[in-house]
Amino acid sequence: MPKYILKEMPDMQGDGKRKIYPKLDAFRLLDTEDFVKEIHNYHHIYSTSLIESVLMDVADVLRRKLSDGYTVKIDDIGTFSLSLMFNDKKPDELVREDDRMMRRGVEVSNVNFKVDPKLLRRLKRETHLEREMPGVKKITKCEYTREQRIERAMRVIKRNGFITLTDYASINTLSRTYASQDLKEISSDPTSPITSAGRGSHKVWVRRI
Repeated sequence: MPKYILKEMPDMQGDGKRKIYPKLDAFRLLDTEDFVKEIHNYHHIYSTSLIESVLMDVADVLRRKLSDGYTVKIDDIGTFSLSLMFNDKKPDELVREDDRMMRRGVEVSNVNFKVDPKLLRRLKRETHLEREMPGVKKITKCEYTREQRIERAMRVIKRNGFITLTDYASINTLSRTYASQDLKEISSDPTSPITSAGRGSHKVWVRRI
């Protein structure tokens, strides 16, 4: 049975509010070798070498089709697509209406993944969680103030045109959970220079116009 712990988020706004969230206390990492063994135990008719070969082929075909511009949907798992970013330092703002943003460099920044709704429904139905320990684990204060975090994020936005949740968490030394909550609060503030765009795994944060 999976276990969870309760954690207290750092007071990122300095308003004294104590926000708590549940976090999975992962048993351990299940690597490829372990995963292959699990499939083999589930279906003995398939040899481990065959399973390994199929997994390698899946990874190879997924890489090739994504690089060809496809969005790939695997039933009962989810949908994969590319996330892009500018790789130059040119401004990302349109100066005039006929500006076609010529000679811009663009590259792959990440791979988006959106879980299959059927998988999510089954996980919700079949996962029975148990609390690992009483009390709440307090996390140390964030290294940067909110103003500093916004400033650091704006540098990335000015360079790339947007910032992802992963990048925001990385540059501000935050967990994805903290970063997600922080960005939610920042983007909901009409006076902040950052707002959100897109939905789900395609969601990014951009300069507020």
